[in-house]
Amino acid sequence: MKFDFRLGTIDEVLEVDAQIPEFDGRTTASKLMAKLTGKTHLILIASHNEKPMAYKIGYEISNTEFYSWLGGVDPNYRKQGVATKLREQQELWALITVIVPLV
Repeated sequence: MKFDFRLGTIDEVLEVDAQIPEFDGRTTASKLMAKLTGKTHLILIASHNEKPMAYKIGYEISNTEFYSWLGGVDPNYRKQGVATKLREQQELWALITVIVPLV
């Protein structure tokens, strides 16, 4: 199965969240925006056939720390390495964007 990985939006995160039975709807756009506003942050989306099916969110805590905060994968797409790929992309982005410029 082919997956596409790209920068995403809060609306796409909520679209994926709605497909995850373990999540109870407490994640809202306003809560996400309150946490991310004013911080260097990253929202990654994985999609299949242009439909968002996984996400990973993180944000900068300090000049040397990046916090991998939230993530989720639609149950229909689990056990296919999607979360791992999102994590790897997030780690690379954090290294290049947050850590390396300080060296």
